[in-house]
Amino acid sequence: LNDLARRLGVQDQVHLLGRIEHTELPAYYRAFDLFSTASLSEMHSISLLEATASGLYAVHRLDIYNRDQIKSGENGDVFNPPEEFAKIERDHGALSTEQKIARKKAVSAYACRYGTKEFITKILNVYERAVDEYDG
Repeated sequence: LNDLARRLGVQDQVHLLGRIEHTELPAYYRAFDLFSTASLSEMHSISLLEATASGLYAVHRLDIYNRDQIKSGENGDVFNPPEEFAKIERDHGALSTEQKIARKKAVSAYACRYGTKEFITKILNVYERAVDEYDG
């Protein structure tokens, strides 16, 4: 990935940090103003929840098991083709500092609507769906 960043000329904008201890994550979340992921392997993304709870606007690849975590325009956006990802990133980058701060506050407020009960209900719904759809 570092080689790819150099070939694309974005090595000054891309920083691959490697493994970060869980206790250090809040400081990293506070340092950024956007969270992006293309993961399709998380049933109910904890990192996405942590990021939005920290006020980070989330950009997430369309994933049927995580689609309910993002309310487009409020706490993030969902993309499917890479072109949509690039547009979302460009639009976010064009925001003023004041707009980014306001967005962080709005995302944090949105995240406060969800607690332990809502999280457990969503996890149980995923398992119930898997059991209902299991054919074997």
